[in-house]
Amino acid sequence: MPADSFAKEVLVPSLSQLQVLKSRWKVSIQAMIRRLFQLDIIDEHTYKNMNVQLSVKGWKRFEPLDDQIQKEEPSTLRDSIELLIENQIKTPEAILLDLKLPQDEVETLCSLPAGRLNPQKLGLQIRRLK
Repeated sequence: MPADSFAKEVLVPSLSQLQVLKSRWKVSIQAMIRRLFQLDIIDEHTYKNMNVQLSVKGWKRFEPLDDQIQKEEPSTLRDSIELLIENQIKTPEAILLDLKLPQDEVETLCSLPAGRLNPQKLGLQIRRLK
């Protein structure tokens, strides 16, 4: 949330206003409260008070609009890995070795289907195509 544009949209820092802004910014109310504090739009007392209000309303786990706003999936990492594999620049094994992370974590972080970086599964798929 860019400082200038976000600050201009927050007329009166309140949970009801942040609920309205959530549909525009597509971030959690908790994140907006934190950003307001970082930008010195609200003081520490107000920051703590707003977080208490979130808890009282039960919004720490599930906020309004959470079921309506579609979560965006990152695509740049997924697309980059797919290009590396498809153009035979890197093998799935090499990608995992370079990143030094478990296969399932890389697949989750990069929005890849489960098993996409499984070298054995890829080998079986290639053999079936031939």
